[in-house]
Amino acid sequence: MARGRGELTPKDIEIRKMISNNINKLLEQYNKKQTDIHNATGIPKSTLTGYIKGTSTPNQGNIQKISDFFGVKKSDIDPRFSSDLKKQNERKLDINSIYSQLSPPRQEKVYNFANQELEEQKQEQAKNDKTSVIPIESNKKDSDEIYTFAAHSDAPDKTYTDEEISEIEAFLDKVKADYDKKHNK
Repeated sequence: MARGRGELTPKDIEIRKMISNNINKLLEQYNKKQTDIHNATGIPKSTLTGYIKGTSTPNQGNIQKISDFFGVKKSDIDPRFSSDLKKQNERKLDINSIYSQLSPPRQEKVYNFANQELEEQKQEQAKNDKTSVIPIESNKKDSDEIYTFAAHSDAPDKTYTDEEISEIEAFLDKVKADYDKKHNK
């Protein structure tokens, strides 16, 4: 977890911030104070202050005590206990750690590359969205083309003649033309 009194990595610092934020949110959510945690768990006040301010990292035992106090999972306090998000969070923290160790020109390259990848991803998603949409109308009029009409008929078993279908198509074309005219298309 933490490295004793040695130098912290950016990942360790980020974890401390997350734990601090989570404890502070729980204190506010449950309308509790630091002394309430101290009285219930026996964790020294000065130790709790370090957790709450983000200047120290709780050990596993204290994470358990604090999570029991609030009645929440350990992962609700410390992201390192989250099995679902553990790998994703570790990856994010690793990326941040690596990025912060790079020189500014290299950081800019990483930033630009990530933006480029994001833009390509958005374009691919937009392209996939467009290709997955099937147009309702078609200018192509094949004799094999199948039409579905949503209409009410007093005779549900009625078969429509070619002339009736042509009249309905003409009506739909007129409705479409009126719509296009109204919406300047």
